[in-house]
Amino acid sequence: RNGTVSEVALRYLWFHISSQAVLHIREVLPEKHPSWRYTQELSRLFDALGEEFSQYRQTDVEEVVAELVRLVHSGGAESRRKPVRPKALLDNCLKVMRMLYGAPCEWGPG
Repeated sequence: RNGTVSEVALRYLWFHISSQAVLHIREVLPEKHPSWRYTQELSRLFDALGEEFSQYRQTDVEEVVAELVRLVHSGGAESRRKPVRPKALLDNCLKVMRMLYGAPCEWGPG
């Protein structure tokens, strides 16, 4: 946000954080829950987006972002988690996506 890292690096970070949040939500969400299909579709979208980001290496982004991505995927991040409602995680995912992708990402009416 303050211009010290590139937009590509922020997108890379957003992808890793949001995809992990969706994975954790899906681990605990019962299949009969009304949001099951929605989170399933989100998982498919993140899988497709993951193909784009698979071309990146952590050395391709700023060190501060690479370190955050390592923390997200490390076992040490488990102890730093706090309870958050799944809706808040998904709302945050969407809010940040809109900030990072803006005009290039049109999801249809509404």
